[in-house]
Amino acid sequence: MFTFWLNENKIIRPGYITLQELVSETLSVERRRLGGLLAEVLDDAAKDALNQLLVRDDIQSDGIVAGLELG
Repeated sequence: MFTFWLNENKIIRPGYITLQELVSETLSVERRRLGGLLAEVLDDAAKDALNQLLVRDDIQSDGIVAGLELG
């Protein structure tokens, strides 16, 4: 349906790489935004506890909070 609408309105669909870059950048921006919000509301003890959960056996977690900077 969406593809049909794009074709009807003569809109060229973005390529896969373009979509991949858009999604990747959007996720990075959101991680930074959430990290900033958490950094504002968490005290130092909570940040330390969260950072300990993010790194286990020298392997970075791939969970929701992975990549957040809580320094």
